[in-house]
Amino acid sequence: MRSTTQAEREGARIGPVESGRWDEVPPCKLGGTTERISQHPSHCCPRASHVNPPPCNPSCLQFGRTEHKILFGHEPVETTLTGHCGKKQPYLGWIEEFPPVKGEAMFELVLGKRTDERLRNAAINLAIAGFLLHVGACTLFRFSLLDINEMNGFFDSYLDALYTPFSIILAYEVYELIRAIPESFSVSIGKQFEVMSLLVVRDIFKNLADVETTQGAAVDGDVALIALEAIAFLVLFTTALYFRSMTLNPKQLNDANEGVARFVAQKKALACALSVAYVFLAFYSFTSWSLSTIEGEGDLSRTVFFLDFFTFLILSDIVILLVSYKHITDFPQLARNTGFVLSTVTIRVGIGTPGYTGAALFILSALLAAGVLRLSLQEERMVDLSSSSE
Repeated sequence: MRSTTQAEREGARIGPVESGRWDEVPPCKLGGTTERISQHPSHCCPRASHVNPPPCNPSCLQFGRTEHKILFGHEPVETTLTGHCGKKQPYLGWIEEFPPVKGEAMFELVLGKRTDERLRNAAINLAIAGFLLHVGACTLFRFSLLDINEMNGFFDSYLDALYTPFSIILAYEVYELIRAIPESFSVSIGKQFEVMSLLVVRDIFKNLADVETTQGAAVDGDVALIALEAIAFLVLFTTALYFRSMTLNPKQLNDANEGVARFVAQKKALACALSVAYVFLAFYSFTSWSLSTIEGEGDLSRTVFFLDFFTFLILSDIVILLVSYKHITDFPQLARNTGFVLSTVTIRVGIGTPGYTGAALFILSALLAAGVLRLSLQEERMVDLSSSSE
């Protein structure tokens, strides 16, 4: 039998090797359906059939390519592609022979980078357009050209116009939060505090607009609430930056492990399911708020959409926490994830609680999450030092 170098010199092409391995297999042994026809020396054998290849010359080399693939949420699959000698066909790349895995394709479609870029551009354009339209409505209201009894409270101050673009940006940031779920628990928690920072800023703008149109002693109470919310914003923003700096290079799980690969795939599936719930919740919340506004009962409250969304987010965090028990055995990691879930629950309660108590709960949640992350990182450093000393 010729060596591989000799066969290639005579014209055999196996194409570029991206991953997996190429193995020399006995000529004409595998048979069956031909997955790919390579160019082999013309003297090897007559034209090969895709279904029943004829016997080949014993001196002809065949090559088999073994692919190791972990399907979305399934066991690893090993596939061997064989090259039968015969008619020359262009080699278009081995990846074209494998259709995209459905789960991975769904994740890329819903939460992939290309979708993220498109939604980001759309959110920015909508935020600009919404801000200009709201400013125009406020201008018309000021000149008595717009008078809608049920909605005059949305146009009586130019500061109200800030509510619209921040709401659109918040909608995009929630999408970013869902995208962060498969990365790591700490990264997704950090995105939660980024969302909460913007949510508190939006509330501050709303309260400032109310102060501008309020007179009398009630202003003092509003200013005190704004001051506490400003402190809450600083704490939430600092916590978000702290999580961002500490998770720039998150600890990667060993994807070669079958169980870990399945765990990552399950988190991607959970993120896709949460994105579907996000769309339905956004549509339901906007419809309900619009109907309430038409009836004169609408209000610019942070409970709209976010109260229900964080309920679903807590459920997803708990699912991830329970599933992670299969792969995490040390107590510090389990305690860290449990502390993160506790901080999310505190945020959820704070969203549904108005006034000073809600702002205090936001501060408590940020301090709790930052403390848990700090302790877990300190424990990891101690473990690394002890292992290196040994």
